[in-house]
Amino acid sequence: MTSRGSLADAAVARRVALAGFLDVVPVPAALLDAAGTILGVNDPWRRLVASAGFAGAGFEVGARWLDVCDGACPSADADGVALSVRLAELLRGERAELDVDYRLDGAGGARWYRLVGRPLAEMDGAVVMHVDVTAQRRLEDETRRARAEVERRVRERTADLSRANVLLQYEIGERQRAWTERNRLLDEVRLERKLLVAVLEQMPLGVMIAEAPSGRVLLHNQQLTKLVGGPLAAVGAAPDGGRALHPDGRPYAADEYPLARALRGEAVDAEEIEYERAGGRRVILRGSAVPVRDGPGRIIASVVAYYDVTEWREAERQLRASEMRYRLASRAINDAIWDWDVPGSRIEWSDGVHLRFGHPPSTVGPGLEWWLEQVHPLDRTRVRLGIEGALAGTSENWRDEYRFRCFDGRYAHVVDRGFIVRDAHGRAIRAVGAMQDVTERHRAEAERAALLERERRARAEAEEANRAKDEFLAVVSHELRTPLAPILGFVDILREDDVDSAEARAALNAIDRNARSLSVLIDDLLDVARITSGKLALEYAPVHLREVVAAVVDAVGPVAETKGVRIETVLGAAHDLVAGDTGRLTQIVSNLLSNAVKFTPEGGRVRVAVAREADHAVLRVADTGKGIAAELLPHVFERFRQGDTSDTRVHGGLGLGLAIVRHLVELHGGTVVAESPGEGKGATFTVRLPLMPPARSSR
Repeated sequence: MTSRGSLADAAVARRVALAGFLDVVPVPAALLDAAGTILGVNDPWRRLVASAGFAGAGFEVGARWLDVCDGACPSADADGVALSVRLAELLRGERAELDVDYRLDGAGGARWYRLVGRPLAEMDGAVVMHVDVTAQRRLEDETRRARAEVERRVRERTADLSRANVLLQYEIGERQRAWTERNRLLDEVRLERKLLVAVLEQMPLGVMIAEAPSGRVLLHNQQLTKLVGGPLAAVGAAPDGGRALHPDGRPYAADEYPLARALRGEAVDAEEIEYERAGGRRVILRGSAVPVRDGPGRIIASVVAYYDVTEWREAERQLRASEMRYRLASRAINDAIWDWDVPGSRIEWSDGVHLRFGHPPSTVGPGLEWWLEQVHPLDRTRVRLGIEGALAGTSENWRDEYRFRCFDGRYAHVVDRGFIVRDAHGRAIRAVGAMQDVTERHRAEAERAALLERERRARAEAEEANRAKDEFLAVVSHELRTPLAPILGFVDILREDDVDSAEARAALNAIDRNARSLSVLIDDLLDVARITSGKLALEYAPVHLREVVAAVVDAVGPVAETKGVRIETVLGAAHDLVAGDTGRLTQIVSNLLSNAVKFTPEGGRVRVAVAREADHAVLRVADTGKGIAAELLPHVFERFRQGDTSDTRVHGGLGLGLAIVRHLVELHGGTVVAESPGEGKGATFTVRLPLMPPARSSR
């Protein structure tokens, strides 16, 4: 198929080239195929047909001239039927040439034409031309008449010399008129040449005509000079400094140029030549050349035409590169890209529709219906209405999410985005878009939503359990506190009596100490319950922080002294006030100082400092005790979080003191930070509380 198509295309191209050449022939000419059908005519042919009154009578392109030439040749000596037979023989190759004279009567009088027919070697057909030989026939007639007259005069010379002289003068006059007619015909030929030159100069092609066999340039236009970049040299050579190159880079030899080959009888059709001009710039020329033959078939000249296809080739290269980038990009993003010719109702899909969704190219339909058939039935109407609405509207963008059927029958979740191109009247003429498979993302979102729902339920259950625990602690604390009050009361009553037994006093002291320790634990539990329920209220008042710290140091001092721990104090900020609850501030300082003493071994030191830093009062409690492990440090202020549980057994406590400190500090608008170089290296707790404005503190 490809070979026959290429031959057919080449034949069509040759016919087009020959039909184009007819336009430079100065006489009426037509190109016929083997059946006698007119393939092309030139303007002189059209003028002849119009002047003879044959317009529309079968002399136009597409008519079968063999059927109508009888009406064009009515003379007895050039019978139309005989002409048709001869012309048919010429078209069948049974004749090498056809030359027939005929008379044509028109509005301007009778004129004689010579029908010249020549077969074409390049194709099945012939070229026919009507050469006006009226002047030649007139001259021949006049010559015959003159000869007869001379003969008659010779016969009558002896009879009448005077009349012979008159007749001789008449003959001279006739010859002068014939010479004048010859000169007129030569002027017409020169005019035709000028017209041909003018036509060539208006053509966008570079055209050159050379004489055979010498190759002398007879005629060329300026466009040819522009194409090759310089003045023309001899046939078979490039202009000075330029050169023609084959596709493999080999320079053209002198006899390889199209014009030189046409002079040898070869027809060159649309041959591309890479031409390097004298300045080094390269262009791509497409050249065609044909030989011109006379009546006997001798080559008398050749014609070559060139046109510049550099921009076309560059555009083709860029188009191929763009298509390659498009294909690579579509493969890289793995989306199905579509290009919709809206007026033509045709959609082209990228390889992504096969690579991503499995549809073989042979199964992909070119229209919208195939697309919509793959859309899930529950989504199809919505998608169709959305597309139609987008095309009918004014927006440039369209987006939708739907389920798209893969070749294996499963449905993929896709996000489809399109860009709509509109003409000057706002009508949609093209749409380009990409269909992205978001099935995995959709599945991940569904799994994430399910996970979040499970987490929400787990959190709600944990919060409910935590609330129940807090309520339980609050109830237990109240229930434990109730029997403690009478225990402590009776201990005080027993102490008022004289108790002589040392064992009894030791027992009372143990009861008192443990009951008070239990009371502190219960108070901590109650405070935590109030904090978590939001019922812990503060009574704010201006407070000197250093005074609160001094009171706590005095209270804890005996315990530290008994344990052998030295407390150092640096109490600055004498006149600075903070807005706070004195009892709760005392609880903060007491918890921090008691912890420091509790976890500092005998011989250790606890340093308590109060200072002002910018607009804050800062309390630092530093000890040389057991320190805090690095992994525990971020959690030291959380409830029920403790380090080594062996210390808890020795020193007691539930791990609530520092959690209460953090909540109380935050209720006062401050911050608390714990620092420790590591276990066995002590710890430092820093509390920052905002100072009251000077105006309020002065009052």
